[in-house]
Amino acid sequence: MTNTLATLDPGKNLAGVAHFVNGTLKRCSLIRAEGPLAVGNQASDWFNTADYDVFLCEGQQIYPGARAGNPNDLVPLAFCCGVVSGLVQANVKGLVLPRVWTGGCKKEIRLARCYAELTPAEQKLLDVIKPASLRHNVLDAVAMGRWYLKQRGLI
Repeated sequence: MTNTLATLDPGKNLAGVAHFVNGTLKRCSLIRAEGPLAVGNQASDWFNTADYDVFLCEGQQIYPGARAGNPNDLVPLAFCCGVVSGLVQANVKGLVLPRVWTGGCKKEIRLARCYAELTPAEQKLLDVIKPASLRHNVLDAVAMGRWYLKQRGLI
């Protein structure tokens, strides 16, 4: 059984982080810094208060076909993920692509479902994240962790 799980939703100037113990969200946070190296280092410091059985980061992928946005915008996210993956202490480290863990579900629906599934104590951990407009980054890290735990029958 996975007793401890750490998850990262990487970003260029911020990241969502979450820590689960025995399938329960124990802590989560929004990491804010200037640039992916600083975000990665701060996230690593946040995670390295414990050792983990599993560390999971959202991977990046350029999908074929016409897409909005610049694919080069994914490079800082990959850099942040690489920094944290290299510094966090975990027995198993992995990447999961968004399309895999989200199942293609729209973000608003996915995050609302995830929040509704949390216990009141777990919801309180999210409710204190400020500003509320950036809370979705942390909820992404939480949702990815819950997806992983569900896939393994741990919740």
